[in-house]
Amino acid sequence: MADPIFLMCSERAGSNLITTILDAHPRVCGPRPTHLGNLFWRNIHRYGDLQRDESWRRVVADTINWLKAYGRVATELTEEELLKNVKTREFKAIYDYVYEHERAKTKKDLLFIKENHVHRQLFFLAHAYPAAKYVFQVRDPRDVVASRRGNMALDNSLKGAVRIWEEDQTAFLSALYALSSRVFMLRYEDLLTDTQLVLEHLCAFLELPFSPAMLNFHETERAEVAAKLSPNWRNLNKPILKDRAGRYRETLTRSELMYVEHKLARLMLRFGYSPETDHDGVRARLIASAYEHLPDAERVFAKREERAPGDAAQAQARQSSESRWAAQMNALLDEDHVHDSAPPVMPRYRSDARSTP
Repeated sequence: MADPIFLMCSERAGSNLITTILDAHPRVCGPRPTHLGNLFWRNIHRYGDLQRDESWRRVVADTINWLKAYGRVATELTEEELLKNVKTREFKAIYDYVYEHERAKTKKDLLFIKENHVHRQLFFLAHAYPAAKYVFQVRDPRDVVASRRGNMALDNSLKGAVRIWEEDQTAFLSALYALSSRVFMLRYEDLLTDTQLVLEHLCAFLELPFSPAMLNFHETERAEVAAKLSPNWRNLNKPILKDRAGRYRETLTRSELMYVEHKLARLMLRFGYSPETDHDGVRARLIASAYEHLPDAERVFAKREERAPGDAAQAQARQSSESRWAAQMNALLDEDHVHDSAPPVMPRYRSDARSTP
């Protein structure tokens, strides 16, 4: 089996869309995610020496239990099958067997694997798959934050969503520079507005001919099935929705938008996303300080309408937080900011691309 193609993408940043599009290519298999790597690569040391029968049987059993519990990929596999057919006692052999099992069903050549937190697995992936290629997709953090707000399966607090996007993109940029020519970067917004152009360049990177079938991804059986599996995937059986960009303007309050831009402006600019507020002004700094020091219960998204007054304990907590904001105001306003001098990072298909390795 050729080394896979791995997707580096934050949650709620279009990962299922690009996977479904590539799966529509006649030579690419994009299985629904198993998240096996995120679960096992980083925890494989807990099993001890896999050459020991007990350790090997336990990791095989846990793999099968996870696949059946997750219920989307390779659920027909059994412990007995893995123990019989996986000859090398290392997790890579299990990982390969599961994904080869899925690829064989489609009779396609290449695997495109979506995993959460790929940047945390790069140490393992780079060693296990030295010829693997990576697709790095970024989305405007304001839309990512807005998209997370109604998803109870994720950290949908404002502060948490901002922190995760920043951590992910910072790590992905490190991978972009470290892996250089093995990474193709694209912006979710460009995929929506210039779909064919982006896909033509992506196919060239993957050394594949462009296939018009990718533009009709929504008509595939995979898209139909996926759209029914989760509310988050309900649009996968529809054509590209070009108006998906910029919806944060309908969702985030002004204060929330200022907080996002205050925390992420420098990183946003690296990807060509321009702030819309006075993100580094006095008000933005005070708002940022407020969100940083609110009690955990108050860090969830504010509604567009006024919040109903909380109980006495909540009011007291807010008052205590306000006193801490005031104590830090001068330090915030006088703080020396270190400006990121790095130039923007633009995808190769953009005419203004300058510093992408």
